[in-house]
Amino acid sequence: MNGKKLNRRDFLRMTAVSTAGVILAACAKLTPEVIIETVEVPVEKTVKETVEVSVEKNVVVTATPPPPAEVSMQYWMPNCDTLCWEPHQGWAMKYSEIHPNVKWEFKGQGWADFWKKLPLDLAAGTGPDMWWHHAFMTSLAVDGHIEPLPDEMVKQLRETHDRIDTHIINGRLYSFDEGVMFGLIYYNKQMWSEAGLTESDYPKTWADLVEIAKKLTVKDSTGQIQRAGFIPEESALWMAFKYMAGEFNFNEAGTKVYINTEGGRQAAQMIIDMIQKDQIFSEKLPIASEAFRAGLSAMAYNFTWFTGDLHDLSPDLEYGVFNPPSLDGNVAPAYDRGNSEATSVVSSHTTLEKKLIGLDFIKWYTNDPEMMKQRAKIGVAPVLKSIQKDPELLADPDVAALLREVDRTVWMGYPPMYEESNAADIADAVILSRTVTIEEGLKNSQKRIQEAIDDQVMAGVPVYWGYQEHTYSHKDELHIPELLG
Repeated sequence: MNGKKLNRRDFLRMTAVSTAGVILAACAKLTPEVIIETVEVPVEKTVKETVEVSVEKNVVVTATPPPPAEVSMQYWMPNCDTLCWEPHQGWAMKYSEIHPNVKWEFKGQGWADFWKKLPLDLAAGTGPDMWWHHAFMTSLAVDGHIEPLPDEMVKQLRETHDRIDTHIINGRLYSFDEGVMFGLIYYNKQMWSEAGLTESDYPKTWADLVEIAKKLTVKDSTGQIQRAGFIPEESALWMAFKYMAGEFNFNEAGTKVYINTEGGRQAAQMIIDMIQKDQIFSEKLPIASEAFRAGLSAMAYNFTWFTGDLHDLSPDLEYGVFNPPSLDGNVAPAYDRGNSEATSVVSSHTTLEKKLIGLDFIKWYTNDPEMMKQRAKIGVAPVLKSIQKDPELLADPDVAALLREVDRTVWMGYPPMYEESNAADIADAVILSRTVTIEEGLKNSQKRIQEAIDDQVMAGVPVYWGYQEHTYSHKDELHIPELLG
């Protein structure tokens, strides 16, 4: 395979890929054109003088140029061996309608196996030409498997899309957002109505939300919760509460993590109180997404991948959404982590021709308003600027709620051990099973994440999450918290 890097000139060749059909069509039409020629004209004394004259000619095409050679692109996505994710597969097929010479081969194992196999295949030189990417696999860029976007393309994207610079790693852009995902409050409309609640009752603070959840909670004669008033995705809500308290998770260099802090302890205590003191949900119930779909919870906090699940798995469930409230009723310093729903990426190991096609495909679909509206309706805030005030999207409750608060969400990438420790040391050990105290659990998490970061720094692995977190547009409202003993 040809691993040649793209330069500015190579990038400009993408225009030829996009306009090949137009060029062929133009060649078939005979139109006069004026050509300036240099000719020699004899004058007196046999002196020769060079002059420019206009000569009108008919340029005749005597043969049709051959069509572009067929190119087969391997495009991998999780679960594609059974059912590819429709938006990207559909977009690829539409691209082939414009460029009939481009054919696609889709493949991919189940979610977990896909992300284990992909790095190994790329390293062995047997990977795909491009793949559906997830931001938690930034290591593939750091390890040199993703083709960086040409500088000219990045310059253009800054004009058309939000949040481009927050994804820069070591001066290069490898992927950017198709949209941004974060947490919303989902509520069952029938249960909400039966409790006498309306949209005017949307809570302004978390204390208000707890009181509403008490009205919606159903217990049996023994006091056991049969239907929760509210169930959160605990690890995600812990992080959201910490941002609402105004705390960064990392220093700007990304070398120091802040877990065992006042905001971190307060966040854990708030969720524990929902279980023990307020009794609005129980750790014995299913997780938030399952409980809500099964009618075992009247409200749920979840990231908006859940919107797609509800559309696919529970199409008859009537639900509504509203934005999470703040801690005190005022605008929060930040409301949540704003997860990147990343674009597809191109392999750095494929041929130059396939790199050009892959990059052109990414540029094409991420700038198409209809395709990006389709993507938004699956549960993301669009970053394509031209559609952010589109009436069709603003009429969609999920997208409208996301657009209201996306500017108050923080992207921090995927630091080492952060997800694992958040889930194990905080959500499980501290909040749900309560086998350790808040102080002990946060100390354990702090230690594990810091050690993982130190190991990466020692190994010379790029540290990018601190920079990404500190590109937040309202970063002046956040602070580096004090670590507690």
